[in-house]
Amino acid sequence: MRVHWAFTVPADTGSFGRIEQQILVDLLLLLGGAIYLWCAWDFFVKGMGTPAPIDAPKHLGINGLYR
Repeated sequence: MRVHWAFTVPADTGSFGRIEQQILVDLLLLLGGAIYLWCAWDFFVKGMGTPAPIDAPKHLGINGLYR
């Protein structure tokens, strides 16, 4: 079975190479991890608890990213 040429994508049409894609993925992963750590820190220090339901915060967090 052959696929019509209109439905195929040439291999060299991407603007990013594999290395650039991996760098972008790594940066987004680090950014997401930093945001999570910031929020967990606010839960722990300002909310006097954790994000887990077992030890819920005792104070409402309205600082940092929760503003």
